[in-house]
Amino acid sequence: MLQKIQRPLTENERRGLKGVLEHVPTAGIASSTLRWLGLWTAIVALCVFLIVKGLAEEGGRRTVWTMMIPVAFIFGILACYACYMLAGSYFRLSGYRRQFVRDRLPKFREALEHGGASVCLVTSDRVIVIEEFEDEGSAFIYDLGDGTSFFLRGEDYVPENADGTAGPWPARRFEIVRSAANDLLVGVFGASERLDPIQTVPMKEMPESFWSGEEPRSETVLPGRPEEILKRLGHQPAVKNN
Repeated sequence: MLQKIQRPLTENERRGLKGVLEHVPTAGIASSTLRWLGLWTAIVALCVFLIVKGLAEEGGRRTVWTMMIPVAFIFGILACYACYMLAGSYFRLSGYRRQFVRDRLPKFREALEHGGASVCLVTSDRVIVIEEFEDEGSAFIYDLGDGTSFFLRGEDYVPENADGTAGPWPARRFEIVRSAANDLLVGVFGASERLDPIQTVPMKEMPESFWSGEEPRSETVLPGRPEEILKRLGHQPAVKNN
C-alpha cells in the first residue's frame, strides 16, 4: 500500500537537517595533509640535492654521491607522485565542498525555514532486492498489493530511528520524507520491522542497461507485481549446472 501525505517536519527530521548545516566541511587544508605534503616536499628537495651533488662530481669519478643518483631519482619520482596525489585530493574535495555550499546548502536552509514535509508511506509484505552495483546502491521492488509495485534504487535510502541509529532494511513499513518546499530528501524514517526479501538477485544477473540507464526512476510506481517488473527489467537468471 502507498499513501502520500503532507505534514510538518518532526523534531527528529528537523534535527537531521540541522546536523547537516552544523557539519559543513571546512575549506582549509587539514593539518595532517599539510604535514604529509611538507614531508614529501622535503623528500623531493633532498633527492634533487643528491642528484645535483652527484652530477657535480668532477672527472666522472665513482663516489658515494654518484652512486646515490639512481636511488635519489627513484625516490624523487615517488615523492613527486605523492605530492601530486595529495594536492589533487585537496582540490577535488574543495570542489565538492564549493558545489555543496552553492547547490545543496541553500536547500537545507529552505527546508528548515518552510517546515513542511511531503511523505510517501509504504507498507508491503513482499519485496525483491537487486544487489548493489559498485557504489550505486541496491534496488528494491516493493509489492503494493494492488497489482502495482514501488521501485527504489540508490544508496540514499538508509532508515533512521528516533535515536539516530540505523533502522531495519528492507522494511515492512517505512516513510520517505521530502521537503515540501523543494523536494529535498530528508531521509527514511519509521522502519520498525525488517522484511525478508522473497528473492535476492545478484547484480551479475542484470543487464548493463539496467545499471547504466536512468529508467525506471527511483520512488516510482510501476504496473505489475515485483516478479513481472524484474522480468521486464531484463533479469537473466543464472543457469544451474546439473
